[in-house]
Amino acid sequence: MEKPVCLILGAGAGIGGHVASRFAREGYPPVWRAAAISRGLSG
Repeated sequence: MEKPVCLILGAGAGIGGHVASRFAREGYPPVWRAAAISRGLSG
């Protein structure tokens, strides 16, 4: 059986990053795409 993955579009240091972290803690490997690579998930 395939394991589900959480895809987050527009992830950044704000809500998207927090959502990705939450799903990762629950066992879902997150895949995200930030709008601006220079800022990344650290803000």
